[in-house]
Order: sequence, then structure tokens, then C-alpha cells
Amino acid sequence: MSSPGDRPVYLTRTTLGIASAILVVTSFIGLLYAPPGVIIGPVIDRFITPHLLKRRGYVSPGPPLWAVAVGGLSFLPALAAGAGATQADRDFALLTAVATGFGAVILGLIAIRGPLRRMGLIGIVLGVAAVAFAIVVHASASS
Repeated sequence: MSSPGDRPVYLTRTTLGIASAILVVTSFIGLLYAPPGVIIGPVIDRFITPHLLKRRGYVSPGPPLWAVAVGGLSFLPALAAGAGATQADRDFALLTAVATGFGAVILGLIAIRGPLRRMGLIGIVLGVAAVAFAIVVHASASS
């Protein structure tokens, strides 16, 4: 059972929306340059975003928010796994989708241990669904 001190800080929807947008955009930019670059979004959310949103009282929720963002972004390379121009492009997109989906699952497992368990579960489901989707579209495009 968690104590009242473990409760997350209440954030307004606007503040959480701004922070989520920063997280998703920076993760997407990192994903464009190199698949491991998706980690840049959580790093920025942990260290830079709280300074940018200091007046709004933002404190990063951490792995729960990161799991959902990375899980959602995993669908972009999953789509590319079936729509790539060449077999090599589709294979690389499949590898990227599996890697980011696995990252979302790991972040979700970490988040389950905290007060925002539902967000952790959402991240796990998004990660697994993105990997399954990538495998299906890759298989259909390869045959």
C-alpha cells in the first residue's frame, strides 16, 4: 500500500499537455535521427522541462508518462515496417519498432511499481500492440 506521501503532484491539464507535447516532440526528433534517440525525450522531461514549466509547478511523473509516450511513438516505425520502399527499409523499421516497443514495456514495468500504475499498464499495452502490429504489417508487405 502506498502512503499519502507517494501520491503524485496534481498537475493541471494544460501543464500536463505542454509537458507531454515537449516529451513527444523531443522523443520523435530523437527517433528520427537514430532509434536509440527516443530516450532523449524522457531525459529532457526529467531535467529540462521542469525548469521550463517552473511557474506552473511541473514535476515530471517519470516512467508512467514516458511509457505512454514511447509506446505511442512505437507505432510510427511499426507503420513504416509495412510501408517502406525497400525490404531493407522495412527490416530497419521493424527493428526500430521492436526496440521502442520493448522500451515502452520496460518503462511500463517500472511505472507499475509507483502510484500511477494505470499509465504503466497503458505503456505496456501500447508497446506490445506496436510490436505485434509491426510484425503483422511487415509480414504482409514482405510476402
